[in-house]
Amino acid sequence: MTLKNYMKIGTAGTIVLTVFVVAALIFVTNSIQTLYKTLEDRSGITYFVGAGANISKDLTYEARLYAYSGNEAYVENYEALVVQENFEQLKTQLANYNVPETILAALNDIDATSQVAGNIEQQAFALVQDGKLLEAQQLLVSDDYEAAIAQITALYVAFNNELVAWSNELANSTNKQANFSAFLIGGLCIFYGIGMITIFLLLLRKLKPLDALTQSAHRIAHGDLTESIPTATGKDEIGALTNVFSQMTTNLNRVLTAVNESSQHVAASSEQLLSSAGQSTVASQQVAQTINKISADANVQQIQMNETIAALQEVTTGIQHVAAAAEDVTNVSTHAQQNAESGKAHIAKTVEQMDDIDHAVQQSLQTVEQLTQESVQIEQFTTAITQIANQTNLLALNAAIEAARAGESGKGFAVVADEVRKLAEQSNESAVQIVGLIDSLQQGIQTMTHNMQKVSTKVHAGVIGVTETGKSFEEILHTTSEVSNQIMSVSAVAEQMSASSQQMFATFETLQQTAEATTANTAASVNVVEQQAEAMHHITHNAQQLATLAEELNKEVRQFSIQTT
Repeated sequence: MTLKNYMKIGTAGTIVLTVFVVAALIFVTNSIQTLYKTLEDRSGITYFVGAGANISKDLTYEARLYAYSGNEAYVENYEALVVQENFEQLKTQLANYNVPETILAALNDIDATSQVAGNIEQQAFALVQDGKLLEAQQLLVSDDYEAAIAQITALYVAFNNELVAWSNELANSTNKQANFSAFLIGGLCIFYGIGMITIFLLLLRKLKPLDALTQSAHRIAHGDLTESIPTATGKDEIGALTNVFSQMTTNLNRVLTAVNESSQHVAASSEQLLSSAGQSTVASQQVAQTINKISADANVQQIQMNETIAALQEVTTGIQHVAAAAEDVTNVSTHAQQNAESGKAHIAKTVEQMDDIDHAVQQSLQTVEQLTQESVQIEQFTTAITQIANQTNLLALNAAIEAARAGESGKGFAVVADEVRKLAEQSNESAVQIVGLIDSLQQGIQTMTHNMQKVSTKVHAGVIGVTETGKSFEEILHTTSEVSNQIMSVSAVAEQMSASSQQMFATFETLQQTAEATTANTAASVNVVEQQAEAMHHITHNAQQLATLAEELNKEVRQFSIQTT
């Protein structure tokens, strides 16, 4: 798998995990809001049911007071309470809290029993109006009336128990959802951390060969080609870069080895050419001596002429060797120039691949910065949750104070307020834990950002090293081009020397044929000897130039330490 694919997978996984964490946070927020609403609904339901039971008791109390006193004010109070005791309105109010119909059906039984008690109370009121207070009092303490009142109380208690059981079940269900959401967020955060660590380790492992490649590039830039670069087995961009760099180093080593051998060959040929030129000079001196003695001893002149021809043949052979060596050096120099151009192309491709890696790392840094911003938003959400929990705790405290003021009738509400306070504290603690997880997540993101910046720095260093290597290739290319031009000049000089030696050889053949007439042609022989001396001077000068060029080429090659086979 390539490094770019690793970066894509890591980015996609990070985005998916972030979406899951945000969704889980939203789910937790909704669960807390639902729990808070459930607690409020339970308080309202308890209030309405308690109010209904109190109205029933107050009706009995007002009816009995009227029966014992005959005061019409109690009748007015009784009628006002009857108006308040509206079971249909109570059923509608409870239905607004989504109380099941099976529970609301109990109100019908309470209503029917309340009507029975109401009928007895109306009968007692009629007796009071007729002045029969004792009969009215007996009617309101009769077994039927007491049974109806007891049944109403029992029905209210049963109805209240069913409502409490239903509201507790609803609150427990909502609390379980909130706990599950918190557990889900914790698991996602752990998985998120594991994913980030895994991505970091994979990137670190993938980028480890880049250090060795950078060190090799620095060695090559300083002229050290003695250490070979092993071939990479990975199929990613860094593996391909390592293989290309290894091939480039091998080609450069081979080129420099060939140039070194050719320069040594040219140096040896130049020494041989100097030796041949020296021999030609000696032969010219011998020819001069022969010309001085030509009048006295023609036979000696013939022998000297033969020796001169033999020396010229050696010179011609040496010149041919020089020409062949110059041609070989030209071919090697051309091949070295081609290899240097190929190495330069590989370097350009390497720089392009390093730029691609740097671009991918910069994109990953942008993605990590976006994750940091999103984690800050999540932290803001948890701050809002903490504020809501604190407000809920304050409301619960106020409710407990009001319940304490209400005395005995507010005890049940005080219990509910205490439960609300505990749930608010639990919500606050969960929000604090979420903030801690978000802080850990931000620290992990900062660490990954720092490591990826290190990777980017190493990639830049690799680009600089490879660029320096490319400059070295350009210098090699320039040097080999100059050497090739100079060797071509040497080849041209060698051809000129060959033509001169052939001309000298023809001249000496003419001298041999006219040996008998050497006395008359002494002046012409002197001219020929002068021409030969001048040609030998050119040969010596050209041989010295060839030796100088070979020495300069050796100096250029000695700047590099190459492998020996």
